[in-house]
Amino acid sequence: MSYFKNTNNLLILAIIVLLVTNIATIATIFYHKKEVATEMNCYQKPYDKKVRFGHFMQKRLNLTSEQNEKFGQLRDKYHEKGEKITDEIHENRKLLYIELANEQVNLDSTAAISDRIGHLHSQLKQISIQHYMEMKKICTPEQQKELYNLFRDAFEREGRPINGRNFHKKGEFN
Repeated sequence: MSYFKNTNNLLILAIIVLLVTNIATIATIFYHKKEVATEMNCYQKPYDKKVRFGHFMQKRLNLTSEQNEKFGQLRDKYHEKGEKITDEIHENRKLLYIELANEQVNLDSTAAISDRIGHLHSQLKQISIQHYMEMKKICTPEQQKELYNLFRDAFEREGRPINGRNFHKKGEFN
């Protein structure tokens, strides 16, 4: 009888040790996962995204260092223009939401704001096309095909959730 009592005590002790070990392991995993996420967030600044996209374009198009430098200048000029328009779009959306929150919605006002947003989207698309044309001038004919595929993919996915779709896949030049 004392044999079973000692065995039960040993089993209980083993269960407690294993439970504490599992809890410590899970806590360590969550701690390191949070630490890695925090470390990754420090690389998510808008400027870093532009630089990373520049590296992506350099690799994808196999740009020379001279081409890459020109692309960087074009990218900076494009983002400067684009960010101003994007900021205006966001401000107009805020105005639209404020108007929609009113008890009496002024449909003339919402139509005017919607028209402004549409005009700004049109301007943004026009500078995107201009940016594409300027980039195309720098590229060789083979690079131009790949550049077209990249822009086509970007325009096709615009406004749609990505949902894990690989939008940087190599497409065929049509």
